Amino acid sequence: MIDKNSEMEKAFIMVVLLVIFTGCVSEDQNNNNQTYENTIQDESYEVEKELPAVESKPNFSLAIHPLQLSNPLWKMPIKFNLSVEKGIDSYRGNITIKAFYAALYELQNMTSLSFNEVSLEEAQLVVEINTSLKHVKAEALGVSMIEKYIPHQDYNEIVKARIILTPIYSCAAKIEALHELLHTLGFDHSRETNSIMYEYGAVCTSKVTSSIRQTLSALYN
Repeated sequence: MIDKNSEMEKAFIMVVLLVIFTGCVSEDQNNNNQTYENTIQDESYEVEKELPAVESKPNFSLAIHPLQLSNPLWKMPIKFNLSVEKGIDSYRGNITIKAFYAALYELQNMTSLSFNEVSLEEAQLVVEINTSLKHVKAEALGVSMIEKYIPHQDYNEIVKARIILTPIYSCAAKIEALHELLHTLGFDHSRETNSIMYEYGAVCTSKVTSSIRQTLSALYN
């Protein structure tokens, strides 16, 4: 004869054990899920802790060439616009245009300077090629001026400048263009007769001297 009470007790105990076992498995699964979530969060946190790149600052103490402004700097790229006076002789005009772009290329090769050609409305540096500079300076081959700059604690930020060039022949066209470009970067005239920044005359033997290169490197490393 089977004891029904005993059988019922055994069944009850089995149900209780099953419930306890199921609960343990569920808790272990939850613990595993929680551990995985914490791992993902930790990995994400590690990524967020990555420090931003530190920008290098110009070493103004190395600037030795005479400057129009103390520690002059442009933000890169320098936005420029080049225009040619209507009716200008195309042969002479093209020589000056090519010379100007060659001067830009040389500056970019020497430093971290960069230029971006834009519309006149957007331009910070306005470059004009005119047949005559009588309205500005009759005896000059080119004229340049810094029209606006913003003083900061450690430097003067140039934000607006202008260059006017007269079409000329031979290698002097590039020399004159580079001379005026350096003025718009804040460079003053030099007493070195072989320097491209010598005040009197742009000749084919004029060159970018070591003092100019060192100052460019100090400003635009």
